Amino acid sequence: NKAFERIAEFTEKYDLKDIDWQILVSSGQVNHNNATLKNLTAASLTIMSDDEGKNATLDGRESGSVLSINSVDFPITLRNLTIQNGKSRIGAGINLQSVSALTLENCIVQKNKAINKTNADGTTDNANGGGITAKYGELNLIGTTVTENSSEYNGGGIQISTDATLS
Repeated sequence: NKAFERIAEFTEKYDLKDIDWQILVSSGQVNHNNATLKNLTAASLTIMSDDEGKNATLDGRESGSVLSINSVDFPITLRNLTIQNGKSRIGAGINLQSVSALTLENCIVQKNKAINKTNADGTTDNANGGGITAKYGELNLIGTTVTENSSEYNGGGIQISTDATLS
C-alpha cells in the first residue's frame, strides 16, 4: 500500500484499466485543491473514508472546486466523505461533467461557494452549483446531506443541467 497526498496524484500515477478501484482517504482533515479525475478508464472507482464510522474531509480551502470529474465512462462512488470549502464559478464542491454515474453515499456537501467571474471586458460569467453541478450524467444521493452552499446565480445546493438526472 502506498499513501498519496492527493487523489489526483494516485490517478495520474496508475493506469486504472478495467479494474474495480478503491481509494481510502484518512478520516483526518485532507486538503484537496481541485482534484481532477478526467478521461480515465476503469470498471469502477470508490473514494471513501478509511474509517467506516467517521467521514473523511476533502477541503478545498476556497481555492477551486474540491472535486472535478470529467469525461469518465464508469461508475464512481463517494462514500463517507465531507466535501467542503470549495470556491469556483461552476461546481464549487463537486463539478460533474460527462460522467456515466456518480453516487454519493453518506456524504456531506457543505460550505461551498459558486461565484460569478468578471471578465476583462466587464462582462460576467454566471456562477452555477455551489454544492454540486451535474451536466451530462447521473447523480445519485443516498443518505447524503447538501447544506450551507451558495451560488451568486443558479443552484446554491445542486444545479442539474443538460442531460443530467438526479435520484
